[in-house]
Amino acid sequence: MAVELSRDPDFRAKRSDLFEWQKLAVATNQSPKEAVERVVELVDRYNDKVKEAVKTVRWRFAFTIFAGGLGFVTGGAGAAGAAAALSLVQFIKLDRKPVIEAGSAQPVAMFHDIETRLGMKLV
Repeated sequence: MAVELSRDPDFRAKRSDLFEWQKLAVATNQSPKEAVERVVELVDRYNDKVKEAVKTVRWRFAFTIFAGGLGFVTGGAGAAGAAAALSLVQFIKLDRKPVIEAGSAQPVAMFHDIETRLGMKLV
């Protein structure tokens, strides 16, 4: 699983961002304590972004289900069934995976991938 993760292009980009951050930390003479504090801060910020993205997916799912049910109530079985099915397919294909806008926390995004895909707690 670790080898598979290391080959993932998205993970590789995140790892590259972390290496760039490390170079900057060395170039600006951050102490090890300062570097660790900064990583912890970035991890906390990234985890907040993940929670926010997951909450958005849950709301999208709720609205998808509600819209399908409302279609059945107001439009009859034929058209409503098609609309509900289309709405559910749209959710499954486009909306069920959280979109995480990490911003300045991007350098630690690889830790989240390691934790979720390999089950290892690093920070």
